[in-house]
Amino acid sequence: MTTCRALTLAGLILYIPANLLPVLEITMSGETSSNTVFSGVVALWQQQLFAVSVLVFLFAILAPFLRLSALFFVLLPKGTLKGSGLLVMRFHHALHGWGMMDIFLLGALVAVVKMQDFAAASVETGAYCLAAMMLMEIKASHILPKQNLWRRFKPDAFLSGCLSMRKLYLCLICEHTCVEHSLQKHLRCSRCGSALFHRKPSSLSRTWALLIAAAVLYIPANLLPIMQVISFGKGEANTIMSGVVALARSGMVPIAVLVFTASIVVPLFKIMGLAILLLNVHGLLNGRLTRLSRLYRFIEWIGRWSMLDIFMISILVSLVQLRVLEILAGPGATAFVAVVILTIFASRSFDLRLLWDRHHPTTQ
Repeated sequence: MTTCRALTLAGLILYIPANLLPVLEITMSGETSSNTVFSGVVALWQQQLFAVSVLVFLFAILAPFLRLSALFFVLLPKGTLKGSGLLVMRFHHALHGWGMMDIFLLGALVAVVKMQDFAAASVETGAYCLAAMMLMEIKASHILPKQNLWRRFKPDAFLSGCLSMRKLYLCLICEHTCVEHSLQKHLRCSRCGSALFHRKPSSLSRTWALLIAAAVLYIPANLLPIMQVISFGKGEANTIMSGVVALARSGMVPIAVLVFTASIVVPLFKIMGLAILLLNVHGLLNGRLTRLSRLYRFIEWIGRWSMLDIFMISILVSLVQLRVLEILAGPGATAFVAVVILTIFASRSFDLRLLWDRHHPTTQ
């Protein structure tokens, strides 16, 4: 745990320069402009895209800090946290997937490439600190002995007797298997205290509602302008697709493919993939369980990467504020970020075990 603690502390130290120092800098017609991570949040707020601004702040600034802080505290010597260790561990688990510094850095790379036609762009110290902080967090999470930490705060109860005659519950937070007789009041995990359910409550109805909302918003997200470039007083509105075409025409085919995949293909793939899973649960389709399980896990993993375009816009609207060139966010950004969030919540509300229940009713 010493190595993990050192990596986490290094990440927290790097967090300060990563958020205070400039990330990118551009020079055009003798004018120089630079930005920080937070300046993108401010620029979006000033353009009255409040929801987008708040989400960029949560995913790019607040969530990485809270996740690193929670990880650091649970790694302190035993007894430091006393009774709050399990609560901090649950908080750290809840933040999983919401810290998106890796996607933000990729968005910065796309922004640099996109600006090559207009100005000289350079990567600044803040970006390197962000990359180093991200690597510290990834490495610390990779070597983190999660089960040992859970047991550190509360040892597992020994499961004795004939378990086949008792109802078992799996805690989705600490992954502890609880037997019916060992449960606390109101079906709570005997180790971390999280609420327990045999299956996620209202899983199908919630997933359908979130999925339909995402599908409806997917249309304006792609039809409305997501960004507007104002050069010498003349404005040009860009949708996601027109931005991809512009990148391809400029010879930046790999970046165009990346943006097309993350911003158009991935959201549509998630909507269609979740619909396939739901239809299989209802018995309207009959796919192989192993393939459907892999599909679900892939949807869960890939869901957050659609934030690439939003982070790129947050960087550009704060970076490009020159007399001869200005970039503004468009109304399509709000619809697009809503699609991303709704599909993430839809995948998390879906209970994969319902597929297995349908094919193997005796396991229910």
